[in-house]
Amino acid sequence: MNRMNKYIVSNSLICGYCDDHIYSSHRHDLVTCKCGKSAVDGGQAYLRRIGDGTWTDTSIRMDESIVFACRDAIQWGTKNGKNELGTALAVLRALDEHNALVKDS
Repeated sequence: MNRMNKYIVSNSLICGYCDDHIYSSHRHDLVTCKCGKSAVDGGQAYLRRIGDGTWTDTSIRMDESIVFACRDAIQWGTKNGKNELGTALAVLRALDEHNALVKDS
Protein backbone atom coordinates (compact mmCIF):
# COMPACT_ATOMS: atom_id res chain seq x y z
CA MET A 1 0.00 0.00 0.00
CA ASN A 2 1.30 3.47 -0.93
CA ARG A 3 0.92 5.76 2.10
CA MET A 4 1.16 9.50 1.71
CA ASN A 5 3.48 11.35 4.07
CA LYS A 6 1.59 13.72 6.33
CA TYR A 7 2.86 17.21 7.07
CA ILE A 8 1.97 18.84 10.38
CA VAL A 9 0.40 22.17 9.45
CA SER A 10 -0.65 23.07 13.00
CA ASN A 11 0.34 21.32 16.23
CA SER A 12 -2.22 22.35 18.84
CA LEU A 13 -4.76 21.37 21.47
CA ILE A 14 -7.43 22.82 23.75
CA CYS A 15 -7.01 21.96 27.43
CA GLY A 16 -10.07 20.27 28.90
CA TYR A 17 -9.53 21.96 32.26
CA CYS A 18 -8.86 25.64 31.48
CA ASP A 19 -10.04 25.78 27.81
CA ASP A 20 -6.70 27.31 26.76
CA HIS A 21 -5.88 26.78 23.05
CA ILE A 22 -2.12 26.23 22.80
CA TYR A 23 0.18 25.82 19.78
CA SER A 24 3.70 24.52 19.35
CA SER A 25 5.31 26.47 16.53
CA HIS A 26 8.67 24.72 16.10
CA ARG A 27 10.69 21.67 17.15
CA HIS A 28 11.25 21.54 20.92
CA ASP A 29 8.72 24.35 21.48
CA LEU A 30 7.04 23.00 24.62
CA VAL A 31 3.97 25.12 25.38
CA THR A 32 1.93 24.62 28.57
CA CYS A 33 -1.67 25.75 29.07
CA LYS A 34 -2.72 28.35 31.66
CA CYS A 35 -3.53 25.77 34.35
CA GLY A 36 -0.43 23.66 33.66
CA LYS A 37 -2.31 20.36 33.16
CA SER A 38 -1.70 20.03 29.40
CA ALA A 39 1.21 20.74 27.09
CA VAL A 40 2.03 20.43 23.41
CA ASP A 41 5.46 20.07 21.80
CA GLY A 42 7.11 19.42 18.45
CA GLY A 43 5.98 22.16 16.06
CA GLN A 44 5.87 20.78 12.52
CA ALA A 45 8.43 18.06 13.36
CA TYR A 46 6.43 15.77 15.68
CA LEU A 47 3.26 15.62 17.81
CA ARG A 48 3.88 15.31 21.56
CA ARG A 49 1.28 15.73 24.28
CA ILE A 50 1.83 15.96 28.04
CA GLY A 51 -1.00 15.51 30.52
CA ASP A 52 -3.72 13.03 31.36
CA GLY A 53 -5.45 13.17 27.97
CA THR A 54 -8.14 15.65 28.99
CA TRP A 55 -7.80 17.81 25.90
CA THR A 56 -9.19 18.23 22.40
CA ASP A 57 -6.56 17.79 19.71
CA THR A 58 -6.90 20.61 17.17
CA SER A 59 -3.81 19.73 15.13
CA ILE A 60 -4.00 19.80 11.35
CA ARG A 61 -2.11 17.28 9.21
CA MET A 62 -2.12 17.26 5.44
CA ASP A 63 -0.52 15.23 2.66
CA GLU A 64 2.93 16.64 1.93
CA SER A 65 2.10 16.87 -1.77
CA ILE A 66 -0.70 19.35 -1.00
CA VAL A 67 1.47 21.47 1.30
CA PHE A 68 4.24 21.61 -1.31
CA ALA A 69 1.74 22.49 -4.07
CA CYS A 70 0.59 25.45 -1.94
CA ARG A 71 4.21 26.49 -1.40
CA ASP A 72 4.81 26.29 -5.16
CA ALA A 73 1.72 28.45 -5.79
CA ILE A 74 3.08 31.12 -3.43
CA GLN A 75 6.45 31.03 -5.17
CA TRP A 76 4.69 31.33 -8.55
CA GLY A 77 2.75 34.36 -7.32
CA THR A 78 5.89 36.04 -6.03
CA LYS A 79 7.89 35.29 -9.18
CA ASN A 80 5.12 36.58 -11.45
CA GLY A 81 4.43 39.78 -9.52
CA LYS A 82 0.96 38.78 -8.34
CA ASN A 83 -0.64 40.76 -5.53
CA GLU A 84 -1.86 39.08 -2.33
CA LEU A 85 -5.25 38.18 -3.85
CA GLY A 86 -3.65 36.69 -6.95
CA THR A 87 -1.33 34.59 -4.79
CA ALA A 88 -4.19 33.49 -2.52
CA LEU A 89 -6.21 32.42 -5.58
CA ALA A 90 -3.21 30.44 -6.85
CA VAL A 91 -3.07 28.60 -3.51
CA LEU A 92 -6.81 27.89 -3.69
CA ARG A 93 -6.38 26.50 -7.22
CA ALA A 94 -3.59 24.23 -5.93
CA LEU A 95 -5.87 22.99 -3.15
CA ASP A 96 -8.66 22.41 -5.68
CA GLU A 97 -6.34 20.42 -7.95
CA HIS A 98 -5.67 18.10 -5.01
CA ASN A 99 -9.38 17.81 -4.13
CA ALA A 100 -8.62 19.46 -0.77
CA LEU A 101 -11.50 21.93 -0.84
CA VAL A 102 -15.10 21.34 0.20
CA LYS A 103 -17.37 22.53 -2.58
CA ASP A 104 -21.00 23.49 -2.46
CA SER A 105 -23.17 20.95 -4.19
